[in-house]
Amino acid sequence: MLGGTIYHLLRKRLGSYPVAAVLGGSFIIMYGVMAGLSGATLRAVVMLIVSIGAEVTGRRYDSMTSVAAALFLMLLQNPYQMNQAGFLLSFGAVIGIAVIQPVWKEWFPQKFHFMEGLFVSLSVQLVLTPVLLYFFYEIPIYGMLLNLIVVPMMSILLFVLILAVLLGAMTSGLGIAAAKGAECIFTIYRLLCKWSEQLPFHTICTGRPPVYWLIIYYVILILFVWAGYQKHKKRQIIWLLCLGSLFGFFYLPGRLTVCMFDVGQGDGIYVRTPERLHILIDGGSSSIKKVGTYVLKNGIKYYGGGSLDYVLVSHSDSDHYSGIVELLEEPTVSIRHFVLPATSNPDDAYLELEKLAKEKGCELLYIQKGDSLQLGSVRFECISPKRQFYEDKNQGSMVLYMKYRQFDMLFTGDMDETVEREVVAQLPKQITVLKVAHHGSATASSEFFLKRISFQTAMVSVGERNRYGHPAKEVMERLCQNSSFIYLTKDHGGITIDSDGVRYTITTMK
Repeated sequence: MLGGTIYHLLRKRLGSYPVAAVLGGSFIIMYGVMAGLSGATLRAVVMLIVSIGAEVTGRRYDSMTSVAAALFLMLLQNPYQMNQAGFLLSFGAVIGIAVIQPVWKEWFPQKFHFMEGLFVSLSVQLVLTPVLLYFFYEIPIYGMLLNLIVVPMMSILLFVLILAVLLGAMTSGLGIAAAKGAECIFTIYRLLCKWSEQLPFHTICTGRPPVYWLIIYYVILILFVWAGYQKHKKRQIIWLLCLGSLFGFFYLPGRLTVCMFDVGQGDGIYVRTPERLHILIDGGSSSIKKVGTYVLKNGIKYYGGGSLDYVLVSHSDSDHYSGIVELLEEPTVSIRHFVLPATSNPDDAYLELEKLAKEKGCELLYIQKGDSLQLGSVRFECISPKRQFYEDKNQGSMVLYMKYRQFDMLFTGDMDETVEREVVAQLPKQITVLKVAHHGSATASSEFFLKRISFQTAMVSVGERNRYGHPAKEVMERLCQNSSFIYLTKDHGGITIDSDGVRYTITTMK
């Protein structure tokens, strides 16, 4: 914007296209170099230089040609940029304005200028929606409306910032006074964003769509645009309806998904039922800071968990709940039910979790041996603890047996050998997946327990080079003797199980 303004001022002042082009182009390139020539900056520089070149040579400027030139140069510099969100968002926005915006002009020729800002936002949104879903797993609903305020104010903001620099060069007082104006605009932006987050349905969280969904979306979008250029309005409406119906895919019943997040030395397991109920069992770490913000929140969104239906905390050790505290304090995360193990001797951490859950507006539930939760087609049975005094809080861990058709899994918290001896009689002799207790500590996964319960797959949540020496060597030896497959988060990263209730697949992401 600034480079283009300088070029046009020089052209009018000097009356010479070539001289203005050289001086203006030099300024644009120098500014781009100063800004690091990254992503959107390099694209803008190339497109502006092409635009100036078109004027100097008397040719008509074609936006798609300049986009192609910028795309070629950037990919020549680094082909791997194709995998970067910023690169795709930058070019997608320009393509949306250049290709889709003219289609709306055919729909509303009389009102186009009045509604141009809205059509620009809508055109950009149509192109960028799959990119946003793929990289960020959600789309802002009110973004298009906010752009009607934010984008026009950008010109004012740029002018005020330039003025602050110029006045600041003469006297600091005037520079600070001008900068206050820019600060006011930034404050307005911040308040608008905060306000929009308080509105209902401010985002739609779908999770990361499969690649075939992205391909179908863009094929339909191309057909919509093609029908627009051919002036077939009825076909356009049909393709637009097809585009909208694609989002029904994210609300169809699916498979059971269980993901053990890589939270370092801690626990965090996400469950999505076939009916798309979102459940978090534990979520904490003693080795990763802000695990709730950077691991749990993003991981849950990856699977389409815009809100959590149930959060269960096995016991009040910080490596099982520290990230959950962050989620409770995060205003954009909704939690409906908060489940704690019943106990007669709650500690300070337990009471603090209760307090935060009440302040969040969650429905508090307490679960003990014999209780169950039927969540759609998935059933959780609590086989420990009893409501009694536990000197060792690990013995008061919530132990859950999950059943979905022929697939079952045992969530063990930090139970020790004493608890294992108590619960073994309540379990079937064969279990599909075992979540190994207490990060593979020698105090659990006893030979007594493993000899009486057979399982196909074992999952261990444990941090690399942890100071506790987890998993214990003897535990790993016992697991190897009793299990076909063993997965450790320190080696495999996040571990995801998908099941139709009969068969299951396991994928890992390090």
